[in-house]
Amino acid sequence: LWGEAIKVKAGYTCEYCRKIGVKIGGATRLNACHVVGRRNRTTRWGCEIDGLWDLCGFCGCYTCHNIYDHHLYLHDDLINKVLGLDRYQKIMTTAVKVDKNQEFDAIKLQLLKVING
Repeated sequence: LWGEAIKVKAGYTCEYCRKIGVKIGGATRLNACHVVGRRNRTTRWGCEIDGLWDLCGFCGCYTCHNIYDHHLYLHDDLINKVLGLDRYQKIMTTAVKVDKNQEFDAIKLQLLKVING
């Protein structure tokens, strides 16, 4: 659900290079990219930031996802253009907090709201 919510929100378009996703057999050749590694449960499926639900991710093509994940040449530019430095810092600050107990039903409702509009 999280990956689909990211892609729906972005209109199935890479949020950095603006490449449009191609649907193949129901799948899209775009990645749902976690701002913080998916191992971090506090932000893995999104979280509340400043009173609003933030998915804590962005839609990226394979190349842009690699740029972000591996801190390649356009990493900082991608953060500024796609996430915005303020949002990025808030997500990173939230990720530091350890939240081992997730309310999966509440998270699922938030994701379905994004997907269904």
